[in-house]
Amino acid sequence: MAWKKPFNELNSEEVERCFAREEFPDIRNVSCASVVQKCWDEEFESSEDVMLALQAVPGPAIDTVNP
Repeated sequence: MAWKKPFNELNSEEVERCFAREEFPDIRNVSCASVVQKCWDEEFESSEDVMLALQAVPGPAIDTVNP
């Protein structure tokens, strides 16, 4: 799913309705899926918490200073 628009077959209003109903796309094959899911579930207290979680994801380094 990386580099692919979620719910590509839906228009913007339909996508907003899906997210409002907490119907999210399948992100199992995305390297930072756990972080994205926690964002959707509103489990982070701050953007700094998100940054720390992203930095802990195994794989290529994420440059949070110079994105």
